[in-house]
This record gives sequence, C-alpha cells and structure tokens, in this order.
Amino acid sequence: MVRLLDRLDGRAKAEIEAIDRALFKLGTEQYGRCERCGKAILQSRLEVVPAAAMCVACEQAGESEAALRK
Repeated sequence: MVRLLDRLDGRAKAEIEAIDRALFKLGTEQYGRCERCGKAILQSRLEVVPAAAMCVACEQAGESEAALRK
C-alpha cells in the first residue's frame, strides 16, 4: 500500500485520504456531517460525492476564501 501511495500524484492521494476519512466517519457515526459547520450534508450531495467532508455552502465559502487569498 505504501509503495502504491508513493506513485500517486497529489490529487489522487487527496482523494484516497478523503475516502479514508469518510470510512473512519462511518465507524464513528459522523459520516454525513459537515466538518466545518456540523450540519447534515444533503443525501443528494453524498450520492454524487460520497467522501464529501463539507456541505455545499461551506465548500463554496472555503473556495471563495481560498480565491481571495490568491
């Protein structure tokens, strides 16, 4: 597993880490909760992005903040 991760690019590593985080959350009953505001993530979002860590509003706010920092 370690050798495989070494060969992946940054984006692929981030995706795997997001999936691992989501799997961990399943075990702690935190899956489906936004990591930023704590509200429930819409089921429709989770169906499209099962490893979503944030609700749409928080995701967009984070992107806006990142764009302002550039």
